[in-house]
Amino acid sequence: MIQTAGYDIFAQIHEKAINEALAVAFYSGKVCINGDYSIAEKIPSQFSPFSQFKYEIRLTNEPFVDFRSSDRVFLQFGSQLKINLFDCVDVFFSLNFNIQTDVHFDIDHQKLLLKLKKANIVKLSIQNEYYVGTSFLNKFNLIIDEILNAYFKNELKTIDLPFNLNESGLPLSIQQCHVRIFDNKSIVLGLSFFQAEGSLKNARNCLNGEDYYVAVSEKAALNIFDFWWNHSQPKITTNFDEQANANFLSGTIAKGTDILTRVVTLGFLQTETDYDNMILKCKGSVSVNKQPSINFCESGGIEILDLEFDANVNVQIEADEIKTKYLDKSSFIPDQLTSFEDDVHLGKSEAHKTLVNVSNVFKIKVEKAGAILKFSSQKNNGSVVVKVTDVDFKIEFNKQGLTFSDAVWSKLMGIIKDFIVDKIPEFTVSPAFLLSDKDILGFTLGLKNSNIEVNDFGLAISTDLVVNELEANTVAVPNYIVDTSLNVIHELTCDEVSKINQEHRDGYFVMYEALSKGYLPCKKCLKGYSLVGK
Repeated sequence: MIQTAGYDIFAQIHEKAINEALAVAFYSGKVCINGDYSIAEKIPSQFSPFSQFKYEIRLTNEPFVDFRSSDRVFLQFGSQLKINLFDCVDVFFSLNFNIQTDVHFDIDHQKLLLKLKKANIVKLSIQNEYYVGTSFLNKFNLIIDEILNAYFKNELKTIDLPFNLNESGLPLSIQQCHVRIFDNKSIVLGLSFFQAEGSLKNARNCLNGEDYYVAVSEKAALNIFDFWWNHSQPKITTNFDEQANANFLSGTIAKGTDILTRVVTLGFLQTETDYDNMILKCKGSVSVNKQPSINFCESGGIEILDLEFDANVNVQIEADEIKTKYLDKSSFIPDQLTSFEDDVHLGKSEAHKTLVNVSNVFKIKVEKAGAILKFSSQKNNGSVVVKVTDVDFKIEFNKQGLTFSDAVWSKLMGIIKDFIVDKIPEFTVSPAFLLSDKDILGFTLGLKNSNIEVNDFGLAISTDLVVNELEANTVAVPNYIVDTSLNVIHELTCDEVSKINQEHRDGYFVMYEALSKGYLPCKKCLKGYSLVGK
């Protein structure tokens, strides 16, 4: 059952999808916090040359997101801190920190994001072989805390999530917007454009195991269609110039040609024709010049009403022809009734021939046509279109001068009709809300296990999100190793990994995936990482 909760658009995103999207921040290697820090104002002036140092913080784990209440998002980072002292000595620290975070929909920029507030240090330990006492680390915490909070206050204030209306190209003003964390597992979002209506109070879970769900009401879908049509004028056109193997027609055409030759020559000339490498070429255009009506049916179907389109089509069939000719002296008299040799071999010919070359312009009007909802074939970004699949009309080319039987010609007309129907332009009813084809730090999100549902309430998309580059295993090794015998997950660099037998090892690129399957974080290398309330 499609749920919009009364909004024009209702979306639900599982925290798993957000963790996968944020994994690109780590695997890109491009997220780095660096700068200079000075404590000169806090010490005597004669020590000021020694009061400055350079710092650099690089991620050692992907940002980890866990929803822990209706308004609390836990966001933790694992990193390495490098401090350069006196421009000659590098000191390295292991630094884990989390950030107080709120989920928020930015109405001005029409995108879903995490608002970052205050950073809290979870663990700070030195990695160099120097003795550093606990007292020093506790005091150094204050400096790192100041650096982190200055960065997240002044530089990185928000993190975008994979839902962005601004990418859709819709200049719609939002009348009402509600967002909250649902069941400690997902974000639910309701948006209304035309009237301030809808409520998340009675929203139910729509994910059913998928990462992402977005529903568009019928009213909103039809308004999106109106917007798309008005910005695509003066007409919607599909141009084509394609060819396909047509050897499946060769036997039928050859038989018809041989029969026609025998009839025209009163039975005295007999041919045995073979066609090979038969190619059907179609080029031209199909244009829809008037906006049709779209009807969402209760049964889950789509109807297109008052569909008018022009089809300008040229069809050619080319093939290699091998023709053997015989003179049949007895004409149509059966050979067994004659006392002489009546079949004389006249020769064999081979040639590349154009068997069909016809053109026509069709102006077609239909009151009702069948259609389906599908993801756009033009853009791999999750946008949804209406595709016409069943239209009752007839086409006819000029057959004059062509040696084809009526049966063969009728079959060919059916093939060309299906081709024209396939080329009727798609109509957009839901643009992409996912940042699926947007390059993020060198990575892109992809759709997997996608499904579209439709009824008279509107349409809904459910899909899993993946990081395309991680799915393709372009990363040399996973960042996490699970000990399947103890159900514990470790960082790849953890000392405990070397103790795991090979048959008990399993690798993960994204920590959340392992934690969501019930594996426990290592108390040494993944302190502070866990799923709460799941």
